[in-house]
Amino acid sequence: MVTIGNKMAKINHIFFKCPKCNCEDVCEVAGELVHGRISELREDGDVAIDKLVTHKYKIQRFECWGCGLVLRNLAGNKITTRKQLVKWLERNCNQKELKDKFDAHMIHINTIARRARIKRR
Repeated sequence: MVTIGNKMAKINHIFFKCPKCNCEDVCEVAGELVHGRISELREDGDVAIDKLVTHKYKIQRFECWGCGLVLRNLAGNKITTRKQLVKWLERNCNQKELKDKFDAHMIHINTIARRARIKRR
């Protein structure tokens, strides 16, 4: 639960597990897109650029942190929005299994912390 203003809100976590390497970390690859008009191109490869235009932050793709597998939708296109990512995760990752694993891990962490507090007394 998280407090937003004076209300409590439940946060639902969505989990990732790479179908290729089983890594549980997903990476958002993004950046600003910059366009520039090349006004002069020299033989040595040096350029003069004018009229630089910077566009806002744009997600390029989502990929597995471990192996770099690029997440794609059913049509084979790269996932480029967070809403598409949620749909992909719901379709491709067993959310109940991953949540149960996460919950068991948190119980284990809390048990270790409790034991450490008892030992300090």
